[in-house]
Amino acid sequence: MADRALLRCLSVDDVRNLARRRVPGPIFDFIDGGREDEVTLQRNIDDFRTLKIVPRVLRNVTNVEPRIRALGCELSFPLILAPTGGQTFLDPAGELVAARAAARAGIMYSLSSFASQTIEAVADVGPGPRMFQLNALVDDDFNTELIQRAKQARFDVFCLTVDNPVSSRAERFERWAFAPGRMPPLRTMLEFARHPGWTLRQRGLKARASPYIIRELHRRGMQFGTSLAGLSKSTFRRDLDWDDAARMRRQWDGPFLLKGILNVEDARQAVNIGATGIAVCNHGGYALDGAPSSISVLHEIADAVGDKAEIVLGSGIRRGTSIVKSLALGADAVLLGRAFLYGLAAAGEAGVAHVIELLRTEFVTALAAAGCTRPDELNEDFVRA
Repeated sequence: MADRALLRCLSVDDVRNLARRRVPGPIFDFIDGGREDEVTLQRNIDDFRTLKIVPRVLRNVTNVEPRIRALGCELSFPLILAPTGGQTFLDPAGELVAARAAARAGIMYSLSSFASQTIEAVADVGPGPRMFQLNALVDDDFNTELIQRAKQARFDVFCLTVDNPVSSRAERFERWAFAPGRMPPLRTMLEFARHPGWTLRQRGLKARASPYIIRELHRRGMQFGTSLAGLSKSTFRRDLDWDDAARMRRQWDGPFLLKGILNVEDARQAVNIGATGIAVCNHGGYALDGAPSSISVLHEIADAVGDKAEIVLGSGIRRGTSIVKSLALGADAVLLGRAFLYGLAAAGEAGVAHVIELLRTEFVTALAAAGCTRPDELNEDFVRA
């Protein structure tokens, strides 16, 4: 049966509002919030809005072809679902349904190392371009094991996240005082009671909802605190350096992406160690609050890197016009994080598919309205600050 409320959603913001109504407040704030004052989170949105698309006219745009090749894969248009954790809290099958929606849409799905589902389970969903993302763990042997498993599962791209060696507070989420093994306050319990549909879907999920790597490290004898900051401190490496990144590059034969670059010198160093791709992003405002928006530093990084590495832009994508602006300023494709999570929270696989299709339609329309028939026709002449 068609989800009429979903079909009435004409934009990502509409899907976001539907997700807000359908999941408890703590769950919504987990995917919607940022860090501390959420300054960077808001900049990611606002700085896209300050950019103007300057179209060319009297061009034949009868046949628009949005297909591209990025990171060694054919994509139906320049969109990649970004690696994000916590998907099982939005839909019991989590990463499996998101990966299936991406494959059916002909775009790439990125599996987070903070996913609840295993590498092999996502690979078994069926064919489709896939990326495996790693937050380097304190157990370096386990890092190597995960890289090898992603190889064996025929993932196309390896992504090393480099922008969150420490975690500041996710204050909006933490105010709910919702954490595994801890009794939440009354207002939080009432919020869950107001969403019985979500609660029923999540019944029996507790054992498998935690990230796979956490379950595995726990099985190997590691103990963790209950806070997000404590979990990050005890699990992820804080001493990761360029030599470590270069070593992981040597362990992976295909496209290798460093995610979380905002500095030109870091972009150049990424190329020096052999990275074939750079993700210009600030973790969607979920790393350092006060960092610049990704779109504001994209052009200078793309200029510095040239054709030595591919560029993907993450953080702040809400419209097809945002994809046009990103490509015009030097990106080869974009990463979509929160927006597809809104779809997953609102309506599972159908919600993810709806968000993808909204952005595809907007992108093709904006591309043609700008006077282009292919993504590679875009350049900096089409954008003004």
